[in-house]
Parts: sequence; structure tokens; C-alpha cells
Amino acid sequence: LIAYDNIVGGKQPIASRPAAFRLVRPRTVLYAGLMALVGSIMLYALATRARFSLSVLRDNTPMFVTLSDGRIRNAYTLRISNKWGETRDFEFAISGVEGLSIESADARVTPSGASRVSVEPDATRAIRVFVSAPRQSLQGKSMPIVVSAVDPANGETVRVSEHFFGP
Repeated sequence: LIAYDNIVGGKQPIASRPAAFRLVRPRTVLYAGLMALVGSIMLYALATRARFSLSVLRDNTPMFVTLSDGRIRNAYTLRISNKWGETRDFEFAISGVEGLSIESADARVTPSGASRVSVEPDATRAIRVFVSAPRQSLQGKSMPIVVSAVDPANGETVRVSEHFFGP
């Protein structure tokens, strides 16, 4: 039959010496230390991860829409990921251009004027928003804006940079 052994182990039965077996060798200690290090890094990353995340995807077609009152409107899809073990409310806002306003059928407006959305535990929710700005506040064809989401329960904030396009 086939046996997997090294040269020294193959010669030992011939020399009628008992096979040497060491449980603790330098390689075993090295592997155990590396596994403990990697496990510690993974545990630290899990313990310090953000409790929610935000991604912003701008609709490409059309680049922008001119509304009847002369304002310019862009459409975006916001994805809010709730990594808490409970349902959380998140408020989102957009800044960067004078006179920006935000509208969404998926979010409710709070008395303070912020847009608020609830996200189930360990889930991601996509929210379609329309952002409009007065034409006179746009300086060029593309202006940087910042989309921010806030967890009102603990004040944690995530900000994402995006662009607002106009004529």
C-alpha cells in the first residue's frame, strides 16, 4: 500500500528506532500565531465597522431635466445599508449648490424639513430622489455636491461626493 512519509521516517523502521513525533514544533507555533493574528484582525474589523453605509448612483439618462419654472433637476438612487440588528431611521440631505431642494416619494419629511427613511435590520434600501437647483446658482456644466446620511439616534454621519449636471 501507499504511505505518505518523509525520507527520515522511511529509514527509521529499518534502523529499528521508534518514530520521532513532536507535537510542538517551530512551524506549528508559527501557524498558530498567524491564525491568531488573522483572527484578531478580523475581529477588530468586525467590531469597528461602520453601522451603516451610503452609496449614490446618478441616473445617466437624461443627464438633467429643465423644469417648467426654470430649475434644473437631476435624479439619483441612494442605497442605505443598515448593519444594526434593529430597524433604524436615517435622515439624508444634499448640499454643495445654493438653493438645492430634494424630493422623494420613498421618504417622509420631518417637521424640521429633513427627509427620513426607515431601513430594516441587516438590509439595504434603495431610495429614488430628485434634486433640483435654480439655473442661476449653477456655475458650469458640472458642480460637486455632497450627499449625507445621518443616524439621528447616535449622530453617526456618512458623506458621499457626487456631481450635479446642468446646461
